[in-house]
Amino acid sequence: MANVTESVSAEPSHGEGGDEHHAHPKFLQHHFDTPAQQFDAAKLGMWVFIATEILMFGGLFVAYGIFRKLDAQTFFDAHHALNRIMGASNTIVLLFSSLTAALAVRSAQLGKRNQTSILLVVTILCACAFLVINTSSTTTSWKTGFCRGTASDTPGSAAAVSTTARRCRSTGYPRAPTCSSRSTSR
Repeated sequence: MANVTESVSAEPSHGEGGDEHHAHPKFLQHHFDTPAQQFDAAKLGMWVFIATEILMFGGLFVAYGIFRKLDAQTFFDAHHALNRIMGASNTIVLLFSSLTAALAVRSAQLGKRNQTSILLVVTILCACAFLVINTSSTTTSWKTGFCRGTASDTPGSAAAVSTTARRCRSTGYPRAPTCSSRSTSR
């Protein structure tokens, strides 16, 4: 058996040589030549994952901050309208589904098919519970009228621009895009 830190070049390469396998340690995945190459690829993959998470969540938090600054009253009103029971239930469901998904991966690695199947079914049931809770919460928000107005009432939206243009054309303005929605009556 070759040294695990060196590339095994004397052996047939992947896919060549029929059913023969070249000698490498069990922990080394088949598409890597050396443990060092596998480690470097895993490390790079982890850094790329961390960078994408920082970019995505950083963008979400910046957007949250901007919208909160622009319309603080809506955020203040919203926190009084939240259903804490539904929010807590959703958090518990998400944490439990994450646990069952991780346990399913581990049981699959250990070759426990029945346990893996059970854990995956529980994870799918948690996903269904999450959807039911969110649907109920959103339906309640719509029925109580707490959600902001229609798309045509939101400044800057495509529907608002087209509604403004339609209103401006109907009132005789020749250049509809320059017409302000504030100048038209509702």
